[in-house]
Amino acid sequence: MQLQDAKYELLSEQQQQEVQNFINDLLRKKTTGNDFNASKYKKKVLKVSTWSEKEVSVFERNNKLFKKWTPTTW
Repeated sequence: MQLQDAKYELLSEQQQQEVQNFINDLLRKKTTGNDFNASKYKKKVLKVSTWSEKEVSVFERNNKLFKKWTPTTW
């Protein structure tokens, strides 16, 4: 275990937090299992926002303008 502890200490605080998050995620999956809960999934999907045609048209217009843009060559 000492070698693993030494490796862990070489990581930055952010990297150590990522390791902790990964471990927590593995433990959560282990305790909850892979059971699919349709009602929870449905509630989650219903919370997804939807965009109107008008809202989407802004992105489509900008996409067309972006495709027309030509970068300067050197």
